[in-house]
Amino acid sequence: MKPIIPLKLIKNIWQHLSDKRKYNLLVTIFVMLSAAISELISLTAALPFLYVISSKPEKIIEIKFLKYIYEIFGITKPEDFLIPVIISFIFFAALSGILRTLNLYLTTKLSATIGTDFSVKSYGILLNKPFYYYINENSSKTITSLTKYIDEYVAVIYAILEIFTGLFTSIFLIGGILFVNSYLALIALLIFGSAYYLLSKNINKILRRNSLEIANLQTKQVKTIQESVGSIRNIIMDNFQKYFTKNYFYIDYGMRNKMSQNQFLTYFPKSIFESVGLIFIAIISFLYSKNYLQNVDLVPVLGALAIGLQRLLPSLQKIYSSWASLKSYGEGANRILKILEDSRFNNCVKETKKDFSFHKKLVFEKVKFKYYASQSYVNSEINLEICKGDKIAIIGESGSGKSTFLDLIMGLLEPTKGKIFIDDKNLFLNNLVPYWQNIISHVPQEIFLADATVQENIAIGIPKEKIDLDRVSKCADLAKVSGFVKKLPNKYESVVGERGSKLSVGQKQRIGIARAFYKNAEILILDEATSALDSRTEEDILKTIKEINPNTTIIMVTHRLNTINKFEKIIKIDNGRVQYINKENI
Repeated sequence: MKPIIPLKLIKNIWQHLSDKRKYNLLVTIFVMLSAAISELISLTAALPFLYVISSKPEKIIEIKFLKYIYEIFGITKPEDFLIPVIISFIFFAALSGILRTLNLYLTTKLSATIGTDFSVKSYGILLNKPFYYYINENSSKTITSLTKYIDEYVAVIYAILEIFTGLFTSIFLIGGILFVNSYLALIALLIFGSAYYLLSKNINKILRRNSLEIANLQTKQVKTIQESVGSIRNIIMDNFQKYFTKNYFYIDYGMRNKMSQNQFLTYFPKSIFESVGLIFIAIISFLYSKNYLQNVDLVPVLGALAIGLQRLLPSLQKIYSSWASLKSYGEGANRILKILEDSRFNNCVKETKKDFSFHKKLVFEKVKFKYYASQSYVNSEINLEICKGDKIAIIGESGSGKSTFLDLIMGLLEPTKGKIFIDDKNLFLNNLVPYWQNIISHVPQEIFLADATVQENIAIGIPKEKIDLDRVSKCADLAKVSGFVKKLPNKYESVVGERGSKLSVGQKQRIGIARAFYKNAEILILDEATSALDSRTEEDILKTIKEINPNTTIIMVTHRLNTINKFEKIIKIDNGRVQYINKENI
């Protein structure tokens, strides 16, 4: 059988802990040991207490180390034992309770703080993943990792700490029970220890299998919720509520059924072994009454043994239930570990070079790209230049590769073959990507709006207290946003709803353009960002863009002929071929 605590898992967790958390962990372990020792002392103090209340104080002198302790304090007569023994018992019982409570507090607190550390670290790593990761990965996995899997990881950490608590306490209590009566103690330990061992051995595979199924069903559940919320119009119009509800039921029922199995397997031994403990005490009493245990003082020894077992059984149950939790939540914890171990994306703050600027030209040299190694290239070899200040329109049929081309320009995708140069410097070899991206404003066709105010969405990513309200107002005017914003109840303080649900598509696009103005970038990329605007509004915005800074490089994907004619250069993308064309060839 494998060790109770997976050593590899402990090692991985330790490696990801900060120095502060390591110190907190060592303090918690010290309190664990102190609580375990106090359990031993309080159990040991119970024996003379039981001798005193059973009117056999002279038996205390027969216990050598207790006799030595009392002689130090000048207590030698049996009749003088009553008050010191009772005071000692009360003191150590209270101390044990206080240390157990402190240990519980530190354990839960440490698990929570480590959970926050790892959650934030995982979130930062995922945000720093390259763009192609999100192309290949379903977003439901990301959401599940940062919510449910993190909770399972915290549960695993707590389970490990609880196992240590149970082990320390059990070891010291076993020593105390052996001190009370080694013969009876060994019988009890053989019965309960063997029972827990055999039980854990038999359910190990069930817990691991359930853990994997739960992790997969959690991802499916999040995916189902995302898909249903994202297609709510179609669900309502086509009356698909029953279909989605049925799918959700099967996923949720399967997941919670496995969870309930794991919970049952985790906690059912407690009730059984508590009953077995009482039966064990009853059998000892019976044997004593039949004179099979002639050398045992029934009341003191049986009382101390009962107290010892009453504390030992919960400790053994704690070890078992925590081990079961490790198995139950192990798959989720492993998936978080895979994220944490990807140290390439461990920097949560993207550094930007303030003095970086675009001076000359962007050059594509024999660039080809494909999303998967087994896939064919999505484009023919690209060789072209985009000079600073160029105003370029990009045209092409849907699916021709326009978005891929833009992603290559923005450094979101790295060429499979060929090179991209910024002012004669290789974009991907000179670590220029974050600096390059910092001087680009990208306005997609579908604008993402947070469930926040208009001004927060225009100045997105900037703390509310640091937003320049005058600049927000100016950018809103330029993007033709102020007209409809002034009609809102709270003007720029009006909340736009989840993903801008309270606004029209055109209004959302204008806020996206105002956001680009607020960033004041050197390069503006518009990916059909004005498709929902009327021709007059679009013309006014484009005119404004050119007037603000003639040196701004503008690259715009559009299908409108009258819009194309307003650009100096035109790039046509046709079946992966990317090339400049003349206006008369459109």
